[in-house]
Amino acid sequence: MVKIKSVFIYSIGFFLIFSCTTCTAFGTNSNDSKSIQSGDYLNSEVSNVNFDYYNYFFGLNSYGNTVITRNGKLPVLETNEQKESWSSTLEELSNKIKDTITSKYMYPHGEVVTCGTNAKGYFVILFKYGNVDEPLINEIYALIDNSAKEMGIQDIPVEFGYGTYMKEITLDSEEGIYHEFGESTENLSESDIHTIQEIMKTKPTPPVKSIAAYGKIPLLKDREEIISWGISCSLVSVVPKTKSIHI
Repeated sequence: MVKIKSVFIYSIGFFLIFSCTTCTAFGTNSNDSKSIQSGDYLNSEVSNVNFDYYNYFFGLNSYGNTVITRNGKLPVLETNEQKESWSSTLEELSNKIKDTITSKYMYPHGEVVTCGTNAKGYFVILFKYGNVDEPLINEIYALIDNSAKEMGIQDIPVEFGYGTYMKEITLDSEEGIYHEFGESTENLSESDIHTIQEIMKTKPTPPVKSIAAYGKIPLLKDREEIISWGISCSLVSVVPKTKSIHI
């Protein structure tokens, strides 16, 4: 918990948002054309963060996703009307499970950080980087699948993955009290925990898109790696250019 925002951290966050919104950050595009069986685990499939590809319903914005596994079966979505209808159905499903997810499985109570969908039609659950085991994924999938069945949906397609996050959560704007995502929550009050839980229920605002950017940022798994990368970039930016000397 901090009372004053760090200018340095803020500048790194701004840099990352700029990079991510131009779709140059955190690795390469995921390959959705490969054959994937339900429940198969993928080998660190890193997605390019494209906010037209991912739509987050609630939680935090992720700036880099690594797919863990995909369960269920995608419906046939051939027309724009079918895609829009399916997207609305998934959002309805997210509202149906939101209270359970946020109170039991989502940060600060659990490992889930984001809930949304992607352009292929998968319902998306993102965890913070760590040791998420198969029983937890199966438990969450069962929750989503059972809720989907109540809506008449069989074999709901769900993509599970890790997200990359750097977020300062406002606990008390008047007092200037903030909580940095990823820091320990042990010393937070019940009121602070409740505040974070309510914030996690809201839809994150995607960063404003930039016109263009070049190059590729490596996958950054946590706050420490983000800060380290930001320091490296800041050092590059201050290196003076060598001037040619003509004799």
